[in-house]
Amino acid sequence: MTSDTTRYGLGHGGLYLYFYFYFYFYCYFHFYFYFYFYFYFYFYFYFYFYFYLYFYINLYCSYLCRGLQQSQQPTVPVAVGASSILEAEIQHHHAAESL
Repeated sequence: MTSDTTRYGLGHGGLYLYFYFYFYFYCYFHFYFYFYFYFYFYFYFYFYFYFYLYFYINLYCSYLCRGLQQSQQPTVPVAVGASSILEAEIQHHHAAESL
């Protein structure tokens, strides 16, 4: 038959639960700002861990899907892109002159 002390954890290792709750409430009431900063940083890192995890997974998938889309498209030489940029600059210049 177990006694009340061993049943509630008070028989092994001294008055374990008594000192546990004593120091818990002592620190809670006398050093309340320590608990505030603990929970603040806990939820801070908890939120930002999943935020950055979601962000980097989306970034990786976007690059992956972008690479798949570019691999299915035909390759275009760089000169065509440069000439189209130059042509757009000329059209913008003429549009500004017409005003």
